[in-house]
Amino acid sequence: MSSLHPSPAPQRRDAWWRFGADIKKSSAGYCIQCYSCVSKDHDACFKFDKSKIALRKCDMTELKNTKRYAETIGSSISTLFEVDIGSQEPQVPMNCLKQVTKVGGKEVVLRGCQLAATDKLDICVKMKKVAHDTIHTSYCSLCNSDGCNVASSLQPPFFALTFVVVFRLLTYC
Repeated sequence: MSSLHPSPAPQRRDAWWRFGADIKKSSAGYCIQCYSCVSKDHDACFKFDKSKIALRKCDMTELKNTKRYAETIGSSISTLFEVDIGSQEPQVPMNCLKQVTKVGGKEVVLRGCQLAATDKLDICVKMKKVAHDTIHTSYCSLCNSDGCNVASSLQPPFFALTFVVVFRLLTYC
């Protein structure tokens, strides 16, 4: 007996499955782009200037670059960025990282790629535990959209600024 609607060819089904997997990876942070720099090497990283720092695709190369940037801050920090995932692309989604660390009284800003936080792995939690007299992380944030590690930790949140403006306008009369 012949079916009126034959099933799609196996190649087409496989193509749709791969397409769906790619979309899932993209939406889960597998294809994220982040700013990658350290203010010790690049002034535009501290007072952020996106015209001087390009977005980079988060992959193994950028994960290693972020570790190299951490090494310029201090050896006690760089060991926290060691990730043993071999030569394969990670199966954990990537996030963008922004971190502000005081080293000997001077603030250093690190922006880059990092594995997304899990129950067992969270770079920001690790950074808070490392604080001592000469190194202290005052700000650490992971985010999962393209270019999201641009915001300055010194800027007030948008909703707070909006509240102040509205409050001021209401009390002006």
